[in-house]
Amino acid sequence: MNFHEMPLPTLQRINENAYQQLNKDSEAKSVYEQTKALLDERADWDINLAVELLRKVASMGELITYTDLWAQVTTKRFPGTAIRNYMQGVQRECKARSWPVLSSIVHANGDAEGLKAAEGHFEGAKAEGLDTGTDTPLMYLRRQRHACWVWAKEK
Repeated sequence: MNFHEMPLPTLQRINENAYQQLNKDSEAKSVYEQTKALLDERADWDINLAVELLRKVASMGELITYTDLWAQVTTKRFPGTAIRNYMQGVQRECKARSWPVLSSIVHANGDAEGLKAAEGHFEGAKAEGLDTGTDTPLMYLRRQRHACWVWAKEK
């Protein structure tokens, strides 16, 4: 079984099940040790994993919440408003790869329109030297989302 390709919640569930079977099954020990090592590795925010997950979400023409993204990428506690720093890191990584700004498809729970995220996304983009043109923050966010969906479907 290739644990490296599994999303974090699946890996956590397999790890917990293997832990419960440790005394009953010799194979469970191997599964537990392998998944525990991967969970320990993923404890920190992994920008490459985050960007790849966002690319996959964009290829489906979808959006993702901050909390869902966070849960798929790390076992750390959700950082609250400090998520802005992580999203700016995504913007920086996308700029370095000459990709559309994938952080635009991330939104707060209950705010798929991006009304809450637009200003922070816009300010982060300007701080990274990205061209925001004459758009308002909400228009920039919408334009970036569209660019992400079109680009990711072609990949």
